[in-house]
Amino acid sequence: MGVQSSVQTQIPTMYLDFTLQSNVQHHQSIPESWNAFVYTFEGDWVFGILNSPPVEVHHLLVLGPGEGLSVWNKSSMALRFILVGGKPLNEAVVQQGILL
Repeated sequence: MGVQSSVQTQIPTMYLDFTLQSNVQHHQSIPESWNAFVYTFEGDWVFGILNSPPVEVHHLLVLGPGEGLSVWNKSSMALRFILVGGKPLNEAVVQQGILL
């Protein structure tokens, strides 16, 4: 990816902010063992295979293991979304009061 954060994390993570112009296609690889999600801010786009139905703005997609991310911006507007992912902690969720 080429850009490193000055913030050091205990677990490997990625937070990528994308802007794709009209009629642009992009594939982003994600380590197979990671969990990841995508959130759209602007524009409608196609995720996965080219003939999939468009995903509308302000939707969150949870990616399965090893899928990577393939995106096609088929609209006339720019598309903006974030991709957030990281290596699973594999720890039990502990609840205390109202906090997890």
